[in-house]
Amino acid sequence: MADGDARAAVAAADDGTRRELVRRASVSTRTLIAIGPLACLTLVLVINDDSDAWVRVVYVVADVIATALAMYSLSLLVRALSRPRVAYRVQEATAVVLLCFVSTAWPAAFLVLRPDNEYEVYLVVVFAVTAAALSLAGTAGHRPYFLALVLPSMGGTIAIILSGRYSDVLPTSIALMGVLFLGILYVAWRQIHRTLLEAVGGRLVEEALTEELSAANARLVHRATHDDLTGLANRALFRDVLDQRVATAQAGGTEVALLYLDLDRFKVVNDSLGHAEGDALLQAAAERLRRCVRGDDLLARLGGDEFTLVAPGVDSDIALTLAERIRAQFEPPFVVGGYRTVVNVSVGVAMSSPGLSSQDLMRYADAALYVAKDGGRNRVVLFDRGMEEALSSRLERETELRDALEARQFEAWYQPLVDPRTRRIVGAEALARWRRPDGEVVAPGLFLPLMAEVGLTTELDEEIARQARAWRHEAASWVGDGFRVFTNVSAGQLPLEAIIELHVDAAEHDRTPLGWIGLEITEQAVVADPAAASHALAVAREQGLAVALDDVGTGYSSLSLIRSLPVDGLKIDGTFVHGMLHDTTDAAVVASVAALGRRLGLHVTAEGVETEPQLTAVTAEGVSSAQGFLFSPPVEGSELLAWLRDGAPWLDHTLPPSRRRAADTTPPTPITDELPFA
Repeated sequence: MADGDARAAVAAADDGTRRELVRRASVSTRTLIAIGPLACLTLVLVINDDSDAWVRVVYVVADVIATALAMYSLSLLVRALSRPRVAYRVQEATAVVLLCFVSTAWPAAFLVLRPDNEYEVYLVVVFAVTAAALSLAGTAGHRPYFLALVLPSMGGTIAIILSGRYSDVLPTSIALMGVLFLGILYVAWRQIHRTLLEAVGGRLVEEALTEELSAANARLVHRATHDDLTGLANRALFRDVLDQRVATAQAGGTEVALLYLDLDRFKVVNDSLGHAEGDALLQAAAERLRRCVRGDDLLARLGGDEFTLVAPGVDSDIALTLAERIRAQFEPPFVVGGYRTVVNVSVGVAMSSPGLSSQDLMRYADAALYVAKDGGRNRVVLFDRGMEEALSSRLERETELRDALEARQFEAWYQPLVDPRTRRIVGAEALARWRRPDGEVVAPGLFLPLMAEVGLTTELDEEIARQARAWRHEAASWVGDGFRVFTNVSAGQLPLEAIIELHVDAAEHDRTPLGWIGLEITEQAVVADPAAASHALAVAREQGLAVALDDVGTGYSSLSLIRSLPVDGLKIDGTFVHGMLHDTTDAAVVASVAALGRRLGLHVTAEGVETEPQLTAVTAEGVSSAQGFLFSPPVEGSELLAWLRDGAPWLDHTLPPSRRRAADTTPPTPITDELPFA
């Protein structure tokens, strides 16, 4: 700490504390000064008293006690200051006082003994020399004071001894000894007082630093146990408190309710309006939850839009009432980013029981929440044993998906992109299919939702993209360099910039030209942070990676926002293509997107083309390509390679569209629409 900081800390310290410490330092040092004359008076009494020797011994003992009291007052102050370095300096100054006192008082011993013979004189001289040697050895840091005060006394006393005129110089010796002793006390007092004042300042600095460190530690502890965004308890604190409450309840024979909450439609708002508005929504939701919390309850945010509430000492009826009160708090709409949006909450409730661990209680509440969301959301569900089987089944499905991903059971199937005028294949989109070990192929609608819920979509996207790049290398013999195969990017798993970088690095690793591949992103990935998305798309365009905006028209984005994005293509959602022949609104959306694409020079694809009239309509709007079951559903890569080599089956006009397939083509692999899980 710099000197200026130390002075500032001292100045900022409490004035009352400073005054108290200074008062104690002054009292202690003045006590020492007051004892000095008392000690001299005791010596005078010893010298002038003609009583027996034991009386004079009592006087000497009293003198020692007085000195001890002074030392004790100093030791009390040292302990109060609690600073080892300062304590050493005070003890050093105290030693100076004691040693100088001994060196000054030895003439008094000579006068008290009054030697009558040469032997006794020699004893006094030996005592004097020993005291002087000890004093010199113990006052190394203060030797100038010692020599200036003690040597005159020593010299005068030696002269008295040599002259033998004891009685003639007795009053003078006493006066000289008293003056010297008071001088010693004064010098020692100055030294000790300065030391004590330094200790006071150091104590205040130390206290100021201690308070600052304590506050910093408190902030660190709070950040380690609380959520930065909402200020609620975080997952770590929640687990600790849940363990404690469950253990306490089991020991006391009471119950603990655990409420597991999840915000409905939060992801839609977060992806559509942006992360900043999503954070504001979470803060507002946390504030509504606080209104329902009792004094002993613990409200925590586990992450994302998941919250928990630990309510001790309640039964199931009270817990359900509390959950319904929370659900009612979310019925009024939120105002986020200038929009009024309704975000409800689903609540799963689980009650503790003897022998049930906190981990099991958490699993049960999670299972109840899953049932609440699966049953239509905006519901409160109390866990029962029947849900345990559903929870186990869900965990088994999740495990099976993870194992399937590791075993590379997911395959890339391809749906061609067709020029609506020539009806030739100009590109393809890679879509995920799950081929189970028994050969059954599972449609994506049956496994993608669960994979998104458990956070596996990024790994799936990478696997499908890897297979698509390998397939594109195989197709290089029959297509030109402008033929691209597009893969889908799941929104919300990673920032768009990171996703683009991931695909670019992977393409460089397996030496796939970026002109051979493309990415399809949703509107949600763009409107969450338009500025960051625009930068990421510009980087992709510079590197040669094509990015198409998928499902245009289904999100919250406007055509003006899309116009400002550096994308390479637009894909009109199939719902508008389906309805454009009988719904003027759908027709207007298709026409607007197609016109915008032409004006910006973008490749516009119409998805979901299933009939010839639909193809005619989108062709009239000027789309660049069409995609849909009119031409082909997604097929295996080998089949699409055969079409590229031999010609697409729909180019054979001798057969109706539903049967336009080469004669030697094997029947397509059936795709199940039912869950394959046990």
